[in-house]
Amino acid sequence: MQRLELFFTQDWYLRMSAWEKELVRTSVELFAREERMHSFFSDYAFVVFPMSKAYEGFIKKISV
Repeated sequence: MQRLELFFTQDWYLRMSAWEKELVRTSVELFAREERMHSFFSDYAFVVFPMSKAYEGFIKKISV
């Protein structure tokens, strides 16, 4: 998990809204949980989806 916490100090993360940051934290926490549990799923969309929603909002914000 510690290596994933690097996300929280990046410039792009600091420029996100509170809601976008929460989505990033959710993805990081889900990934860390699945890594701890040694889970094996054929589809990890549930981990990636919150991060992709945050990215979508961030891109919309900086492109306007």
